Amino acid sequence: MSSIPEDVPALQAPQYVATYSLGPQQMGYTAQILLLGVFTTLFGGYAISGELERHRLLGRIALWASLVLNWGYTGLCVYESYVAAVSQNRTSKELISSNVAWQFLPLLSGLTGVVTQGFLTSHALVLIPRKALRPIFCGVMGLLIAGQMTGFTMACINGIWYIDGSDDIAGLGYNKSLSLWLWTSAAADILISTVCAFSIRQRLSGYTRETDTVIVKLAVICFRTAAYTTFMSITGAIMASVFSGDFDVRSFSGFPFWLIQPALYGIALFTFSRSSRRVVDTQPRISPDDSPILVGGGNGGERKQAAAALPQHEHDHEPTSTSHHRESRRFYPSSATHSTASASNARRPLAIRVDCERVISIDEPDSAREEMDQIAGAGSVSGASSHGHFKTQRANRLKDVLNSV
Repeated sequence: MSSIPEDVPALQAPQYVATYSLGPQQMGYTAQILLLGVFTTLFGGYAISGELERHRLLGRIALWASLVLNWGYTGLCVYESYVAAVSQNRTSKELISSNVAWQFLPLLSGLTGVVTQGFLTSHALVLIPRKALRPIFCGVMGLLIAGQMTGFTMACINGIWYIDGSDDIAGLGYNKSLSLWLWTSAAADILISTVCAFSIRQRLSGYTRETDTVIVKLAVICFRTAAYTTFMSITGAIMASVFSGDFDVRSFSGFPFWLIQPALYGIALFTFSRSSRRVVDTQPRISPDDSPILVGGGNGGERKQAAAALPQHEHDHEPTSTSHHRESRRFYPSSATHSTASASNARRPLAIRVDCERVISIDEPDSAREEMDQIAGAGSVSGASSHGHFKTQRANRLKDVLNSV
């Protein structure tokens, strides 16, 4: 036993201080490291498969920024976990105030959340149907993000000042700064998800049964995206608000809820981007209208179904519309030919003159269809042209809304 080094006298904090301060932090570090592995695995598989390149530039930048911030933040967590394990300085001041590097954890965690919320805000802004509401939404989100940045920045500064023995800044203590950051973060998550869900419903509702199904799926994705981080933010904010004293060791119980937020924001951003893209890609396309060809008689005005019975003429052009368009043709026989055939009563092929009317359209709400039927009923060429142009615009708008999700 003589080879064992002799103990040295040292100041040591009470056990409950170490339990409250180090225990929750170690839980947060461990959870962040594990969740980073999940996020990195999902992101790597997504990038290798080529799905990442299908996103717009802003989406790719947000995903890469979240990954880089997560790795930097997790590296700092690993360092702090190592320091806590080997440090012999176990005084109460050291356990509560920690070191300078630790004070940047709230800053990096908050920045990761702001990146995610900024990206989702840009999506929600595009989806809002009324342009007059967009500046209001931007203003509210700007205030919430500014509140977050104020909160986690002040927490970082106050933590550094406490190490030097200085007081808090402008009366906004450490736990109050955390509370400001987490409450505004939760409010921003809820607002973004709510605006996205209701905007999608308002813009796509009533097109077809398929788009109504897409609405439900996208709304679930929007609220699920905010569920993880909102729960953690609210729980952490409650703990910081209840134990608001700067040196109340019970406030450390809320630290794990914001220590794991960077990984949760990364996973939430990834699942939103991937899931919404897959829902849009797998939605049933609007099928062509297979309505029969109509043939009308000269005297009685009868119209008979003659699908595939009439020969194609060389001057009939194939439709150039895509698969989600439909084409309807109406054929009317020549009155002179009909009268001749009736007089001779001969069994021979009916010679007809074909008038082709081509309408490109998509399924749309009843209100818009009635409006266009009134225009077409006017019997003018300009009315028919406006009908097709209007429906083409609606098809393009449907496509733009789905692609912007």
